[in-house]
Amino acid sequence: MSDFGRLVDPPAHTRLLGVRVVNGDTILVAPRMPDAWPGFTVRLRTPHAGEYEIVVTNPSGRAEEVRSVSVDGAPGTVVSGEARILVGRERACRRIDVVLGAARA
Repeated sequence: MSDFGRLVDPPAHTRLLGVRVVNGDTILVAPRMPDAWPGFTVRLRTPHAGEYEIVVTNPSGRAEEVRSVSVDGAPGTVVSGEARILVGRERACRRIDVVLGAARA
């Protein structure tokens, strides 16, 4: 596969887990996992910031979209079913909790 192909078609684990960094300053979380999965945890290190522990849970057994997100316990931003977290410049370990659920009508 060419380098261009890798850029256009991300690896399967990236699509499935839905965790990626955009423009170096935003973490997007939009998992596309099976409903039967209870969740997963990912550790992400960014080049200019610290480490992020991303804990995704699926309490309702319906992994259709992100319903809520918090960063170190503080409410975060969900836009169109996707969690958006701004990456800070401090070198710290942050925890991101993402809760999945049924899509809103």
